[in-house]
Amino acid sequence: MNYYDLLGITPNATYEEIRKSYLDLSKKYHPDVNSAKNATFLFTQIKNAYDTLSHPVLRNEYDMSLGLAAKATESREYRGEEPSQKTTNKTSTSSIIPFFVIVFMAAILIYNYVILPNNAIDIVKAHYINSFGVDTGPVSRVERRSDIHTVYGWGAQKVDGNIFFVEYGFDNDNDKSNGYRIYCFEVDLNSGLVREITGNRNLERKYMELNLIE
Repeated sequence: MNYYDLLGITPNATYEEIRKSYLDLSKKYHPDVNSAKNATFLFTQIKNAYDTLSHPVLRNEYDMSLGLAAKATESREYRGEEPSQKTTNKTSTSSIIPFFVIVFMAAILIYNYVILPNNAIDIVKAHYINSFGVDTGPVSRVERRSDIHTVYGWGAQKVDGNIFFVEYGFDNDNDKSNGYRIYCFEVDLNSGLVREITGNRNLERKYMELNLIE
C-alpha cells in the first residue's frame, strides 16, 4: 500500500486534501484513543505519508519511485498547487524585506546625523578656520551645561532641510574668567552659504526661538 492509498487520496490530491486526510486519520489511529494492536504502526505510517506528500520535493521523489511523477506533477502545476513551496518562497521573501528596510533606515540616520553635520562643519572651517588662529581639535557634539552652551571643538545641529546650526568653542586659557569662547553659524549645504550668528541679534533671536542657543 502506497502513501496515497494509506491516506485515501489520489496522486493528484491538493495539499489541503492531504492535510485533511492526515488530520482525520491521525485522530482515528492515535495510540491514546485507539487500543488496536496495529494502531501505533498505522499512526506512524500515516505521519510518514503526510511528511512526504506535504513536502513538494519529497513528494516528487516519491512519485518518481511509483512511476507517476511526471503525470502527477503536471496535473498539480495545471491546478496551481504546490502550496507548501509557495509558502516557503513567501516566507523567505518576507524575511529579506525587513533586513533591507533596517539597512535603509540606518543609512538615512547616518547620512542625516553624521555625514551632513560634518559637511556643515567642514564648510564653516573652510571659511573661518584661519581667522580663529587656534587648534580646532576633533569634531564633537554640542553639550549643554547649566544655562549656557559648551562646545568642545565643533558641533552641528540640523535646523530645517539642508540648513544647519554650527558652533565652535574653545577654552580661553588666557582669561579664565571668560571661560569658553563660542562662535555660532548658520550653514546652507545647498549653496555653501555661511552666516555668522554671533553678534547678529536678528539671527540670535531666530535661533533662540528654536532653543538652539541660550
